[in-house]
Amino acid sequence: MSVPKVPATQDIVVQNVYGRIIVMDSITFSDERNNSGDVLVGASFCGMLSIRWPLRVDPKGVIAHEAGPGLNQAGINGLWALEGKGIPGAAAATHSCRIADGHDMYENGVVGACNDRARLLGISEGMPIKEAARLMLERWPSIPDVYKPIEVAHTSPRGRVVAMGSVTFITEENAGDVICAGSHFGRTSAAYSSRFNLRGVLCSDAGRSKDDSGISGLEVLQEKGVPGAAVSTDSAEIGDGLSTYRDGIVSAHNAVAAGLGIRDGMPAKEAALLMLERDLPRTVSSHIAPTVAKSDKADYSAWIGRTEERTDYISPSPLARLSAALDHADGQPPDGATLPPLAHWLFFLPDAPQSEIGRDGHPKRGGFLPPVNELPRRMWAGSRISFPGSVSVGQKLSRKSTIASVKHKEGANGPLVFVTVRHEVGPVGATPAIVEEQDLVFRGVQAPAAKADIPKAEEGAWRRELTPDPVLLFRYSALTFNGHRIHFDREYTTREEGYPGLVVQGPLIAMLLVDLVRRHAPGARVASFSFRAVSPLFDGNPMSVNANPPGPDGVVKLWAANHAGGLAMTAEATLA
Repeated sequence: MSVPKVPATQDIVVQNVYGRIIVMDSITFSDERNNSGDVLVGASFCGMLSIRWPLRVDPKGVIAHEAGPGLNQAGINGLWALEGKGIPGAAAATHSCRIADGHDMYENGVVGACNDRARLLGISEGMPIKEAARLMLERWPSIPDVYKPIEVAHTSPRGRVVAMGSVTFITEENAGDVICAGSHFGRTSAAYSSRFNLRGVLCSDAGRSKDDSGISGLEVLQEKGVPGAAVSTDSAEIGDGLSTYRDGIVSAHNAVAAGLGIRDGMPAKEAALLMLERDLPRTVSSHIAPTVAKSDKADYSAWIGRTEERTDYISPSPLARLSAALDHADGQPPDGATLPPLAHWLFFLPDAPQSEIGRDGHPKRGGFLPPVNELPRRMWAGSRISFPGSVSVGQKLSRKSTIASVKHKEGANGPLVFVTVRHEVGPVGATPAIVEEQDLVFRGVQAPAAKADIPKAEEGAWRRELTPDPVLLFRYSALTFNGHRIHFDREYTTREEGYPGLVVQGPLIAMLLVDLVRRHAPGARVASFSFRAVSPLFDGNPMSVNANPPGPDGVVKLWAANHAGGLAMTAEATLA
C-alpha cells in the first residue's frame, strides 16, 4: 500500500528586486527551487533537524515555529546553526500561530526567539513575522554579503571604480578599472592584481602586520607602474570592498599614487577618483570605447551595415528535441517537412572557442557585434519576423546578418544601447524565406535586475500554465548552444547579476507563445510574428502563456504573465 505524499507547496508572497519571501507549511519543503535571494517562512519546528533543509540552499533568512520551545530549547536550537552560517533566523512564538500552517504563521505570528544575526537587522521578540521577513529580505546592504562580492561603485566617462570582496575576483573584463578590494595589500594580493591592466588598486592594510607585510604589495605594484593605496583596517571592514571605497582612509601608498596627489589620511573614495583620472597605456583596453563623441557616448556607427553570413543544414534532431522540450512527443520530422515558425533559432548557432567566452557566458564582444563594453549586461529585447516562404527539413540554408542600427537611449536607470540585427534566412542562392529584425539591448550593471512596477495581464481565452524549472532552461540553452550563465548558473545569477532566480530565456517564452497557437489552431500557418520582452520570468515560479482567438484580420494577440499576473512578454502573430 503506497503512502500518499504531502505536496511540498511553496507560495511566493513577495517578489521584488531584493528577492523573494516564500511561505510553506513545513520548512523541510526547502529544495532546489530556492536560492540565496529567498527568505523561507516554514511552519515546522525550528530545531536542528528541520533547519538542515534550508541550510542546503543558503537562503537570505529563515523563519520557523518555536514549537514550545520545550526541553533543552529543542524547538529553536536550529537558530544557532543558522547563526553559524551567517543566516538571520527567527522562530514564531508557540501560541501566536498554528504549526504546519505557513500562511497563518506569516500573517498572524509574532517572533518568539531569534538569533544574533537577526537582531542586527532590528528583529526582536514580539515583532510580527511578516515584518521580520521583510527585514531579512531587504538586508542588503545592511549586512554586507560576501557572496555578492562585486559591485560598480562609481562610473564616469573615464571608466569605473569596482568594489569587490577579494582581488581574486578581478578578470580581464576589469581592464581600465580602479579596484577597491576587501583583500589585504600583501605581496600575494598585489601579485594577482598586477596581472591585469588596472588604473589603480586600493586594499586593506590588514593592521600592517609583522614587518609591514600587510602593505608589502605596494612595492609590487610600484614596479609595474600601477598606483596602489592601502586603507586602515580600523577605517574599513576587511573583506568588504564597498567599505574600502566608502569608509576607508588611506594609511599607506606607493610613489605612483603619490604622483597622482594621493596622500595618507585621504578618504579612499577621493583616492580612487584620482586613480580613475590616470591615463592608461595605449595598448590597454578599457570599459570606455576607443572612439568617444562629444556627448561622451561611444560611436558605433562604423558597425552599421556590417554583415556576417553562415550556412547550416536543417537537421531533424534539434527539431525533435525542441518538440520534447515543449512537451510534445512528435519524434523526428521526416525530410521535406516544413520548418515550424521560430525553429530557425536552433540553427546558425554561435561557435566561439572557449577561450573567447566572456564572464557572462556570451562570446566576447567585437567582431560582428559592436563592442559595447561599457554596458556589460545584454538581453534579447524582441524581434519582428516574417515568413514569406517556407523552409524544409533536410535543406541547406544560408543566413545573412546585417547590423541595421545602433542607438543610444537613456533609461530610467542609466544609459542603454540598442542594436538591431536583420537576419535573412533561406535556401542558398534563393530569395529569403524568413526575415527577422532582432533587437538586442545592452545596459549597465548598476541597473536593477528586476522591475518593481510590472503591469498586470488579463487571462486569455487560450491559456496554458506551466512552471519552468532548471531542467527546461538547461535543455533550451543546450538546444541553442547558449552559454549565458543567467539561465543555468544560479550562484552567478543571484550573486553577481542580482536576479532572484534563474532567468527564463526570452526566445523560449516566445516559442511557448507560438506553441500555444499550434495547440489551439493546429492547421494555421504563421505568416508573421513579433514579440517584446516586458519583465523577466524566473525558474520555480508558475507562469502562463495567453492569447485570444484571431479576428477577421487573422491577428492573434499573445502575452506571457508571471505567477502574480504581471506582464512578462507581449506578442502578435498573423495567421494565413
